[in-house]
Amino acid sequence: FVPAPDYADAFLGRVTDVNLPLLECLEREFRRMSGVTIEREAWHLAQVPDHLKMTFRVVDGNKKTLQESKSLTELQLQLKGKVRETLSKVADVGLEKQGVTEWDFGELPQTFSRKQAGFTLKAWPALVDEKQSVAIKLFDTEAEQQQAMWQGQRRLLLL
Repeated sequence: FVPAPDYADAFLGRVTDVNLPLLECLEREFRRMSGVTIEREAWHLAQVPDHLKMTFRVVDGNKKTLQESKSLTELQLQLKGKVRETLSKVADVGLEKQGVTEWDFGELPQTFSRKQAGFTLKAWPALVDEKQSVAIKLFDTEAEQQQAMWQGQRRLLLL
């Protein structure tokens, strides 16, 4: 795939499904361009120099950098507390509750979203087991919501 810049330009001009994972797109388009199949195991992403890796950056409304990292997962973990805090601040009044011992709050929405500062914040409300009661809290991922909800519903039924 030499010269590499030519192949990169050709790839960018040919790729059509931007929703597919990058490696899958690269493998498919390079195979179409050259007939060479690159096996998934042949990609050694750990050997890519840092200056060639994408930098993920979280900025505020004034474009001031709040946090950045080469790892999206690491960045998400670093900001998890701030995300929860922000979600709680913008939640509907009465959506988050503590000390709940009976189902007296109506139907819990599957998702919660609120537009703020030009961005749509999306969260997933769930019942959270707090041993002597349950709480309604917002989670930033559906997977976290599902895990908490199962335990929270169980506790509420027991109460």
